[in-house]
Amino acid sequence: MIRLLVLAGVAALLLRGAGRKRKPQLVITSWLESELPSGWARSAKRAGFDAVSKKVLHGSDPFRPGEAGRVLRAGDSAGLDRHGWGWHYLRDPLEAVEEGQAAGQMSRALGLRAYWVNAEKHWAGVEGQPPTENPPRELQIFADSFRSVAPRVLLIFNGFSWPRTSDGRPLLTPEALGAFDAFGPMVYGTTRATIAKKYRARSKRASAVGVGFAPMVGTGRVDSLGRVWGFAESGPGGSGLLDLVREDPPDFLAFWYGAGSADMLTEGSTANPPLATVARAIRART
Repeated sequence: MIRLLVLAGVAALLLRGAGRKRKPQLVITSWLESELPSGWARSAKRAGFDAVSKKVLHGSDPFRPGEAGRVLRAGDSAGLDRHGWGWHYLRDPLEAVEEGQAAGQMSRALGLRAYWVNAEKHWAGVEGQPPTENPPRELQIFADSFRSVAPRVLLIFNGFSWPRTSDGRPLLTPEALGAFDAFGPMVYGTTRATIAKKYRARSKRASAVGVGFAPMVGTGRVDSLGRVWGFAESGPGGSGLLDLVREDPPDFLAFWYGAGSADMLTEGSTANPPLATVARAIRART
């Protein structure tokens, strides 16, 4: 246990240093292969992306292993690092152990550099799910179980980020977040003000706990209702992503590439330039 905590502490220290002294590592986060445009890997690498993160687990079960392999190999061919992510339930200690070990085993099998843990309504016991007894404990058990199998893989928390649930139960406490190498909050929104507020507040939480900062943002797509999910440039209402990243460089910056994002890498939208252009601008500003 002591050795695992030391390794985690060293990883977090390296991340904190990287966030202030190096350029952020840019990540495309893929849910389904069908959302990615043709030639995505080489386009991403030329633009300055560093990694692709593919969904590889659902709970403790492999998620579309053939598809995951194809996406990661395409990333390999372009020189992108391998990341992975999973949707996790973590409703009790036994489930947390099982899922943590499964995630560690999958990370080792696929040679992942980092694993992103997406724990939401089942872990929190909200949105129609039965209330869970001790979400912070389950998160720490998951992290310990993961590191018992894959101690050298960076572990990033990418789930619900409220300190407490709406009914007052502890959720993402400082102790639970401190079990991870980095905090990867979902910084989504349809206004600049909302996104900027989330970005700045969650960066402060990462710093206060002493872990790296790895926000996940939208691609800037326009949905069927005309709402814009992310803004590259500053404008009415607040700072855009480029200025937020220059103001407070993260360790990793992940773009959620799903839910209709297929054209955003190379074509952009009516509201935002292509992600390839955004990535080059981030490289120029940090």
